[in-house]
Amino acid sequence: TCALPISRDRALHAVFNVAKKWGYIEENPFSAVTKAKAQEKRLFMTEDEIRRLMTAIDDDVANARNKVSRRSHELFRNYVRFLLNTGLRRDEAISLRIKDIDFKHEVIFLNKTKNKEMRAVPINRMAKEILQQLGDKVFQELNNSLATHKFMQVAKKAGLTDFKLHSLRHTFACDLLSRGVDIYTVSKLLGHSDLKTTMIYAKVV
Repeated sequence: TCALPISRDRALHAVFNVAKKWGYIEENPFSAVTKAKAQEKRLFMTEDEIRRLMTAIDDDVANARNKVSRRSHELFRNYVRFLLNTGLRRDEAISLRIKDIDFKHEVIFLNKTKNKEMRAVPINRMAKEILQQLGDKVFQELNNSLATHKFMQVAKKAGLTDFKLHSLRHTFACDLLSRGVDIYTVSKLLGHSDLKTTMIYAKVV
């Protein structure tokens, strides 16, 4: 997983506090310095948190009231897994059409992107299997508000209230970087026009 940077000022403040405690200095010179802002909230999910999230979704599937409800929960489960394996934005996945998928070459072509530019995204084995399970509508039975609502619902059930649906995209980027994929490639896969945006998503310096 990607590690978050620790403020240099905070680190030095802690070091000098120890020196003061041990009697090497009388006062901490960093006490007069305005403390750095609190560390930003982590945006990506750990493997354990992903497991908890998927368990909550699996529970919804198992406890569905009827076939229609079960199918809805199963579709959302595939949607979450798909986002984790592709890094697509919420609406990019929902607007995906079967004609946009090249199963032979394992690539999907996105026409409705944030930057208004077509983007080709390679898909891994898991993403391909998910797409092959779906019908021609792919994820069209979902919509942005429904997807967000369902995610917040299962995240709360799993005790993961600090995360949003967009956290799945952060998690995808962070996972690639932790595996040694270069930042430029990750940026292209995410469809970022500015490399700095990718750095923010993954919380890497």
